[in-house]
Amino acid sequence: MPIRNAILIADDDPVTRDMLTAMLADERYGLIFASGGLETMTKVSDLMPDVILLDVIMPDMDGFEVCRRLKSDARLQNIPVIMISVLKGKENMIQGFDAGADDFLSKPVNATELRARIRSMLRIKRRYDELKNTLNFRESLENRIFHDLREVLYPLLGYSDILMKKAEPPDDMKHIRNLSHAASRLDNSLSDLLTATRIYAEGPVITRSDTDMNLLISEIRKCHEDAIREKHITLVLDLPENSRKILLDANLFQSVMDHLLLNAVRASPEGGMVVVQAAYPDNRPRIRIRISDEGIYPDDFFDRFLLVGSKKDIPEIESGLAFCKTAVRAMGGQISAERGTPGGAVFTVEISD
Repeated sequence: MPIRNAILIADDDPVTRDMLTAMLADERYGLIFASGGLETMTKVSDLMPDVILLDVIMPDMDGFEVCRRLKSDARLQNIPVIMISVLKGKENMIQGFDAGADDFLSKPVNATELRARIRSMLRIKRRYDELKNTLNFRESLENRIFHDLREVLYPLLGYSDILMKKAEPPDDMKHIRNLSHAASRLDNSLSDLLTATRIYAEGPVITRSDTDMNLLISEIRKCHEDAIREKHITLVLDLPENSRKILLDANLFQSVMDHLLLNAVRASPEGGMVVVQAAYPDNRPRIRIRISDEGIYPDDFFDRFLLVGSKKDIPEIESGLAFCKTAVRAMGGQISAERGTPGGAVFTVEISD
C-alpha cells in the first residue's frame, strides 16, 4: 500500500513515540520523529509533514513556543498542529490555542480519538491545499488574460495613432479619436483591475511622491474632454487659488479621479452639470475632493457602496467604483458616497500624507 500522508511526532520521550507509532500502525502514514523543539522546527521546514503531533514539554524549546513559531511562518502556518499534554485544568488548553494549535489531546492518549483527530486535520489540510491550488490557477489564468488582452490592445492603440495623423475629414477624425479613447480606457481598466487584484492579494503597493494637486486635477479634466463634449456636460472645476503638494501615489490617485469623473459624466443627463471641488481643510498636508453629478441612482446604491470591501456579502457595484474604494483605502485615505441635493450623487475623497 502506498504511503498516504506524513505525520511528524515531536516528543522527547521514546516510550511515548513508540506508543503513538503503535496506535497509528494500521493507518499507513509515513511517520517522522523529533525529540526536541529545535529539531522539530528543522524537520517541519525540511520535510513539510501533513500533520504535527506536538508534545508540550520538550528540551530546548517547549511545544507552545514551537507552535507560535510555526504559525508565524507563512510557509508552515497551514500545517495542522495537534498538541499533546498532561492537562492541568483548562490553562494548558487555552495556552495551546493561543499559541495557534489546531487541536488538543490529553495524555494518556486514546488510540481511537487520536486516529479520528488526525483524519479530521488531514481533511482540513486537504481542503486548504485544494483551495490554494485553485487560487494559484486563478492567478495564473488572470495573468494570462491580462497578457492576451494587452497583446490586442497595443496594436489597436498604435494603429489609431497612425490613422489620426493621416485622417482628414472631420468625421473620420472623430471616429478614430473615439476608437483611440475607447482602447485607452480599456487599457487603463485592465491596469486598475490588476492593481486592485494585487492590493487584495499582497496588500498595498504604493509609490509616493510630492504631487501638485491642482495641476493633477486639471490634467484629469483634459482626459475626459471628448466624453464631456459629446454629452454637452458643463464641468465646473472649483480649485483653491493656491495649490498644495501632497505626498501620495499620483498614478493610483489619478486612476481614482478618472473613474469618479467618468462615472459622474456617464450618470449625468444630457446637458447636465458635474462639479469638482477641492479644498485643503487645515494646515496639515491633506486634500478633500468632492465630485457631484446630476445622475439618477438606485435607492440602495449608497448602502451598497458603503458595504464594498466589508466582510459582509456585498451586492455587485460598478467595478470602477469598487476599485476606487480599494485604491483610496490602500493610500490611507477615505471615500464616501451620498445622495446629492436635490438629486445625483456626491463622492468625497480625502487623502493625507
